[in-house]
Amino acid sequence: NLKQGNMWALKMIDATSKIQSGLLNGNFVNLGHYDECVRIDVPLDHNYTLYGQHCLVDLKITLPANLSIEIDGVKQPISVLLGSNTLTLTMGQCFPSDCPAYLIEHLYNTALFPINFFINGTGYNVFTSVAPSDCHLYARGEYTTAEWIVLMVVILILFVGVVCTTADLVSLNELVKTTPIHPGIQMILAFSVTRNVNKLFSTKSSPETMSVLNGLKVFSIMWVVLGHRYRYLIAMPLSNLTDIPDQLKEWTKMFIFSAPLSVDTFFMISGLLNMYVFCVIRAKKPRYTPLELLITYLHRYIRVTPAYALMIALTATWLYRLSDGPMWDRLMGPANEQCKTGWWENIVYLNNYLNPDEYCMMQSWYLAADMQMFWLSPLVLYPLWRWPLFGYIEIVILTAGSVASPFLISYLEGIKTPIPMTTNAAEQAKIMDAIYLPTHTKITSYIVGILTGYLLYGFRKQKIKFRMNKIFS
Repeated sequence: NLKQGNMWALKMIDATSKIQSGLLNGNFVNLGHYDECVRIDVPLDHNYTLYGQHCLVDLKITLPANLSIEIDGVKQPISVLLGSNTLTLTMGQCFPSDCPAYLIEHLYNTALFPINFFINGTGYNVFTSVAPSDCHLYARGEYTTAEWIVLMVVILILFVGVVCTTADLVSLNELVKTTPIHPGIQMILAFSVTRNVNKLFSTKSSPETMSVLNGLKVFSIMWVVLGHRYRYLIAMPLSNLTDIPDQLKEWTKMFIFSAPLSVDTFFMISGLLNMYVFCVIRAKKPRYTPLELLITYLHRYIRVTPAYALMIALTATWLYRLSDGPMWDRLMGPANEQCKTGWWENIVYLNNYLNPDEYCMMQSWYLAADMQMFWLSPLVLYPLWRWPLFGYIEIVILTAGSVASPFLISYLEGIKTPIPMTTNAAEQAKIMDAIYLPTHTKITSYIVGILTGYLLYGFRKQKIKFRMNKIFS
């Protein structure tokens, strides 16, 4: 077909990646032209239509164990840069849709047999790997029952929002201004889009509001977004992999590489508000009963879980369909599958301990850790409010334990840095699972927040004010 000049054959050759420049600088990925490949749609006769199929072919070169590379003037094993002694070149290749992944892999390995025969005994070995999930067609398959159910739930939520908003604007808006609000009307107003938007964008505050926390949240979330942007950038194909070690040494990049620390700000704020609100309630109602504790737990769970569950459902169904591309399945595929099977781990907020390396919504580890700290917080809140000396002792013990745990884990596991900004996926997963995700290594910030909230409440109760000089006005 290529010799005959058929356009579909020329497009397949054109969409297939070739050997790229910059291999010695770490440019190990060439994705070819994905859209050109998958849009090949040629009826060859009345019974058969040829479709293009884009596959990622991993050419794996096993390197000698004693092979080294110079980093910072010191010779290091090649595994320091690559994560193992295997160099992987990823190539985007275009094939007819009838070719299964295992056959493509077999054809490549058969072609590489003479090379392996020639280099036998040198410590080198060359082979290919093609995963079925790395082969993509333009068609995405039929919609599943789960996808239809989730779609109907979303439509129902939108319908309720439209009905309640209309009722609010047409008849309830003036009524609630002149008469006491009935619980049924409150339920309707809770789904009014206009009221919720007004509340979200309102800048009104009461004397009890800690406005400084809003600014702290803004700066922290900007830091989180910046850090995640670069973290996922490192996971993408790079053309300058060998420059990463030099980038890690530049002090100007420390703000980016230290971004994982930004999440501790939110743990601190959560602990602060938890303690402060607890003190305010106890001042009005000193008695603390098990029933009140149970209601507090239930209230927190109901506040967070419905929206969280909907996002899990969307991740398990429609989110995977919202985009496409050669790397899409490698990025979203694992999360999509884990949300289908391990959703219950997220719903019970234990996903940072149960299969943490197989996460559904990677960012949801924070919700699990924060919820676990909230569940355990009464063990600190009540003693600190009721018996301050005992509470201080408890805080010292918990802080010491939380500080010591990352140190001991790092020492025993041989972890050199708590911030896994590296292209080594295995090293990233090891550090994340051992230090970054567990609650017991993050509780220090929450304890600091509890202590800060207790002190702030004491200052306000005694009407102690701190004045700051204005630099700008």
